[in-house]
Amino acid sequence: MRGMLFDYEAIAEGTEFWARVLAPDWLQPGSLEVTVGRGASKGFGWTELRLEPVPQPRIAKLEPAPQPSWAVLVAMSPLTPLKRLKWGECSVSLARVYGRVHRLQAGWEYGRGLRPFVDVARRGSLVVAGEVSGRPELLRVGLPVRAGGFWLTGLNALSPLDEYLKILGG
Repeated sequence: MRGMLFDYEAIAEGTEFWARVLAPDWLQPGSLEVTVGRGASKGFGWTELRLEPVPQPRIAKLEPAPQPSWAVLVAMSPLTPLKRLKWGECSVSLARVYGRVHRLQAGWEYGRGLRPFVDVARRGSLVVAGEVSGRPELLRVGLPVRAGGFWLTGLNALSPLDEYLKILGG
């Protein structure tokens, strides 16, 4: 019933979605059956998750580049405009970000209340990276940042510009 606390929306059978998943090395390409929803009684059933390997990301060079090692990336999620992003074995230094900035309320955490508001560049912003090191494949799923005592995830997913254009069919 519309207007109730929970309102479910059905998705037509056969609908396909794609996403980038960073998986451990032991998880081989192929198919897995996974549940969709919040459990056996409230879920939407089972679905097939097809894993396909993606070649190591190649970082597009900026031509003509102000520095030989600079790269052009596209923000696939909101981007925290920090000079350097680092998580685990991946780090990237941001030389310049082109895009609109807005305030993002970073959610709510049980027992701790509201997470902070952060200024972020919108998804689709262009990024000139001065250096990308470590494991650049982590950029595809995003690098978390710490703000106001909270770890914020779902931010800083970056894709090389040439790869982004291929996704669009260019």
